[in-house]
Amino acid sequence: MSVANTILELNDSGLRLLQGGRLLLESPGIALVNEKQCLLGVEALQQSKLHPLQTHSQFWQSLDSEPLGSSNPKCRHQADLVFEHLQAIKTLQGDMSNLILALPAHYTKSQLSLLLGIAQHCQLAIVGLVDTAVASVANQADAGRHCFIDLQLHQALVSHVDVGQVVRNAQVESVPGAGLLACYDAWAHLISEQFIQQTRFNPLHNAATEQLLHNQLDDFLQRAQRDGEATLELAGHKTTLALTALAATSKTQLEKIAANTGHYSGHLYMTERCHSLPGVAEVFPEAIAVTSIQLANNIEHHEKTIVQRPDGLKLIGSLPARAGIAPRTEGEKTATHILWNHQAFPVNKGLSIVNDASTPIVRQVLDKDGICAITPLSGALSIKNIQADGLLINGKKASEGQTLVSGDQLKIPALPHAFIVISVVPSDGA
Repeated sequence: MSVANTILELNDSGLRLLQGGRLLLESPGIALVNEKQCLLGVEALQQSKLHPLQTHSQFWQSLDSEPLGSSNPKCRHQADLVFEHLQAIKTLQGDMSNLILALPAHYTKSQLSLLLGIAQHCQLAIVGLVDTAVASVANQADAGRHCFIDLQLHQALVSHVDVGQVVRNAQVESVPGAGLLACYDAWAHLISEQFIQQTRFNPLHNAATEQLLHNQLDDFLQRAQRDGEATLELAGHKTTLALTALAATSKTQLEKIAANTGHYSGHLYMTERCHSLPGVAEVFPEAIAVTSIQLANNIEHHEKTIVQRPDGLKLIGSLPARAGIAPRTEGEKTATHILWNHQAFPVNKGLSIVNDASTPIVRQVLDKDGICAITPLSGALSIKNIQADGLLINGKKASEGQTLVSGDQLKIPALPHAFIVISVVPSDGA
């Protein structure tokens, strides 16, 4: 009987170990190091505000051998913390046979070599390495270019995943400062301001109450998402915050990410750790959540491609597309209509978008006084005669003459809905 693969999703906001469709454990990439001990994961996170100068949270992102300046003989370098963290996970779990690592795509070859050396020193039996973004969408995305967002502690990663005969990560960009810790700090300051206004109590004035605030933050956010508001009690004081206020506070961080999504013709996917945060529904209303269980199932589905000999390990950056997916042809790419509020308007002769209450929002003629014009262009569409500020295509500022393909979204701030470029298949299916 073969041993089931164990999958370790490497993301410093929470390393997740999965097997057989179950989440076995989760451990954030936080270490608290003093001269006598090294605390890791949740234990370190729950004391990080008490000992900020002894707390380290970038060792998984940097994945290098830079010195820590620590007097602890077991934790002299960043790489030592990676080793200690893997050892701690192994100790908690015990059997980690046939380990497959799901990795963020920003790691360089030298970082991967260092990681494999550390894993070998931990006596981990690694049998495969795969790009997390590719594995996350491999079994569900249709042909085209898709966007995949993941949130780490100190940055966000935005991948453009192309699906044709294979699924591959065509481009990955990091968004520094738009990570989970920045969001948590912003929410903590908002909660503190609310306490001060209502009770004159400042939980951030004291390290102990600041730590209590952060330790309760995840539960507080979940209750706010569920009920529309949540109450937090600290040191005998209470305050209540609405979800709308929390969402507005994280909007700045999330918009930094949105500004880097660029052009994609397919769907926007993001990990569940992103999708469940306040503000995501407002900034990314079209986002599709991918759970770690789905990621693990996709990896198991592609086991034959991912699993390799220990002496020939390399990062798998492409996987076969799901059955029935073929590369798009020019005919399949042809954009024919724009969709507005459940109505599809043909663009075979061009049209204009206007904002005049006395007329339809879409006119089937070219109007030089409209907000913009949409015209056909060799199987795609083109946006012209832009007369208003703030037009966005897939979240980025529109430019004169920009090409639109099926799946693109055009957002005009003055109008309540986005325009979606679509392809209408003729009645004969051709």
